[in-house]
Amino acid sequence: MITPDNGQLYTILVSKAGYQPKEIKVSGLELATTPEYKVPLTKLAPVKTVSKLVIKSRPSQQLVPNASVKIEKQCGNNATETIISNSGESEISMECSCNYKITVLKDGFAAQTKSFVSPSCDNPASVTQVIELEPVKTFEGTEIKQGAVITLKDIYYDYNKYNIRPDARVVLDKVVNLMNQYPSLEIELASHTDSRGNNQYNQTLSQNRAQSAVEYIVSRGIAGSRLRAGGYGESQLTNHCADGVKCSEQEHQSNRRTEVRVLKFEESNVNIIKE
Repeated sequence: MITPDNGQLYTILVSKAGYQPKEIKVSGLELATTPEYKVPLTKLAPVKTVSKLVIKSRPSQQLVPNASVKIEKQCGNNATETIISNSGESEISMECSCNYKITVLKDGFAAQTKSFVSPSCDNPASVTQVIELEPVKTFEGTEIKQGAVITLKDIYYDYNKYNIRPDARVVLDKVVNLMNQYPSLEIELASHTDSRGNNQYNQTLSQNRAQSAVEYIVSRGIAGSRLRAGGYGESQLTNHCADGVKCSEQEHQSNRRTEVRVLKFEESNVNIIKE
């Protein structure tokens, strides 16, 4: 301990990380007669650091441009801002030692969120945050998820018949390939008729059509336990061609359709590539 000289004038410099340094002059007498000396410091504005955000597609690891990035600051005066990452790489100015949550949105990809703590004020070095987006799984232009309904294009039936036409086999083979690619996929083949004929007849006809589609897929090596046949008759028309309404053959045929209804789908880290 140093005993101050009453006749001396002392310069004291006080500094602390995150505060404005302060220099004061104090006489030896004041130091000697004051058991506790308090020096008020002014807190600095939060130190900023710049971090790099990289948005990639999984599993290709290619940059994903034009994604919407929501940045939530969860310390101090909580704030939210949204930017567009034009190239897939962006720089973000952040406060030190602050909790952040970043959510990335992009059409064709599942939303992804990442939480992290920015570097401390003592070491505000730039860091890189990588967010990988999972491509949405689609078939015939529709996202594959439980409950999804996918209309099979160009799979129709002749009037009053339920046999699988040659043109329909091409479409059903795509379903076969899909189910071979994703073992967790379970579906219902939902068949519909047009409004001609009585309701009970159409119900039976649609059930037979759905069953024919299921049997074809099973014949191509898919387990029957993954498939269900559903006949809906004329109960779910796609147009105005109800009982008694005059329509063209083409309008009636659009109601004679088969849909894939996804009952179960639990694949992860995969993407459907449509040929």
